[in-house]
Amino acid sequence: MNDAHEFQDIIDMFVERLPSLLENIQNAFDVQDWQRLQALTHELKGVSGSLGFPSLTDVSVAIEDKLSQDLHDGIKAHITELNTLIERVLAAKAGKETHQALQIQS
Repeated sequence: MNDAHEFQDIIDMFVERLPSLLENIQNAFDVQDWQRLQALTHELKGVSGSLGFPSLTDVSVAIEDKLSQDLHDGIKAHITELNTLIERVLAAKAGKETHQALQIQS
């Protein structure tokens, strides 16, 4: 297996985890578990930054900044933005897989 394929496998695993991670982020926000929310967004920031998802990184940083200042207003909007971004990532992955499947069938 070459490095590019291994890297793609890591990206795929990350993308598959995104819905669960978003759910955990939402749950932490809903119960106002700020410490857990900070840990989850820190994880998302690190992994998304390493794997080349700068928009996810930016929103994660924004949430972390608010939490570090105990400013909880506006976090919900950032979580909504995360949801939109994750939906786009999942749609792009699904489109890629559909495209690849169609190429194989041709």
